[in-house]
Amino acid sequence: MNRVDDFFRTRDYACWCGQHRSTPVCHQLFGNHPFAIRKCRACRTHRILPRALTSLDEAESLYNQQDFFHTEAELEQIKEHDLRRLQALGVRLAPGRAVLDVGRG
Repeated sequence: MNRVDDFFRTRDYACWCGQHRSTPVCHQLFGNHPFAIRKCRACRTHRILPRALTSLDEAESLYNQQDFFHTEAELEQIKEHDLRRLQALGVRLAPGRAVLDVGRG
């Protein structure tokens, strides 16, 4: 099983109707980030994987999996690139503060 299939297998969840059986509608990678739409076989509604995150801890766990999405070196390059962009825009960051990047793509 490849890592994308493994991601979907471990990240899938029951439909709002309680059923687990679903059919893939589409799946693809956005960069290294897997994404899928599945249709419930019982009620025929669609759900998106990965599901919406419900907490900061959950987001940190998903998006900081260095062995899944990026190597340590790639994460450092992304961080440095993002910090340069923020500096170019004149954004001043205070030490110890968090940055929320919405819609990273």
